[in-house]
Amino acid sequence: MGEKEVGGGYFFLNQFGGQHVLVELAELIGHRGLIDAIVRRVRLVELAEGGSGPTPVLAFLALAYRHTGEECFREAISRAVDARRIEWQTVGGSGALDEPPHRVLAGQSRINKIACLLGDVLNLVPYGLAALGAADGDD
Repeated sequence: MGEKEVGGGYFFLNQFGGQHVLVELAELIGHRGLIDAIVRRVRLVELAEGGSGPTPVLAFLALAYRHTGEECFREAISRAVDARRIEWQTVGGSGALDEPPHRVLAGQSRINKIACLLGDVLNLVPYGLAALGAADGDD
């Protein structure tokens, strides 16, 4: 990662609560400078450069949409929410050496990746849904 590069798929700020704290703090105290900085980061890193995809930055996208009303943010939120569908599959079998049949997340085999997927759904998707619902008058 280059010295001036702040994006990336697993940027710590996106994945481990940093963006949640910044969004909540910015809106709680109405800090215009922080809100503007978050909107600029989302516009630069996530929209212009492709960033890490919309899901890891849903909290930032939601803030940007609430404070600007720009359609590009709404579209990114909609794509992210649509992409975070949980699908299940049954694995295992009835043979002597098989695991008993059980359901797992489709396409996920590594425990830490399953945790990341569930974390995205449980911790980030509500930010996007709230922003879309507020825009539709579903407060």
